[in-house]
Amino acid sequence: MHNSRTERTVLEIGQPLTQAFAQLSPYASRIRASWSKMMACYGPCGKHLSLLVGLHLSQRIRVLDTADPRAYMEESVRQGQELARHGVPAECAAVAVALYVECCLAYLMIDNAQAIKCRKAVIRRASI
Repeated sequence: MHNSRTERTVLEIGQPLTQAFAQLSPYASRIRASWSKMMACYGPCGKHLSLLVGLHLSQRIRVLDTADPRAYMEESVRQGQELARHGVPAECAAVAVALYVECCLAYLMIDNAQAIKCRKAVIRRASI
């Protein structure tokens, strides 16, 4: 379940993801509103909105800041299992993460080295 490539990815994105979170924080309510509106259009996934909100970067950044890569991955697995226990289909979690990334990218479009690292970290986090 855990592999060194994923652990390496978690290590690599830690700092840029924290920086992305700092850049996105002033827009958190807008991002969440856009995300909620988009999720509502995805039929059966919309009814799981209150459970899927835990996948937001703001909810997960604390775990990334305080944990080693293995703990972060284990927490991600635990979160997925918890969603499954509540009847949330895996495809709804995937849609939720993809739409959240889409909403975040709109606020990370400055073209400088820092912004590029932040965008990459947000996208790579979605793959974990």
